[in-house]
Amino acid sequence: MPVRPGTPLLGYAAAGQSPVTAAWAPVLFWRAERDAPAATVRSLVLLGADGQEVYRLSGPPVDGWYPFDRWRAGEVVRDPLWLIPQAAGLTAGPYRFGVTVDGGGFVPLGEVVFGR
Repeated sequence: MPVRPGTPLLGYAAAGQSPVTAAWAPVLFWRAERDAPAATVRSLVLLGADGQEVYRLSGPPVDGWYPFDRWRAGEVVRDPLWLIPQAAGLTAGPYRFGVTVDGGGFVPLGEVVFGR
């Protein structure tokens, strides 16, 4: 899935049951197409039922431990995220989610349902 040149997203994995009642821990998988791709921030974006953004979790990959400028061509980067819906002010219900890189276009990934 092209997100930005040099930083294609291979996909994601999210373990656990639905609805999510505690923490949600999706993992993004990226592939470096070149050394030190020109990107700085990736964002996990949640959309409400009306399609509007309701939450954004942004930062360098791997919680800053392995930013884009350290990537080497050909490697796959595992980028774990952590979100507690209640702490983020999210109500119970379904949300569509996806990613952006450096504020670029939204790449849809799927849906998550939060419960109480």
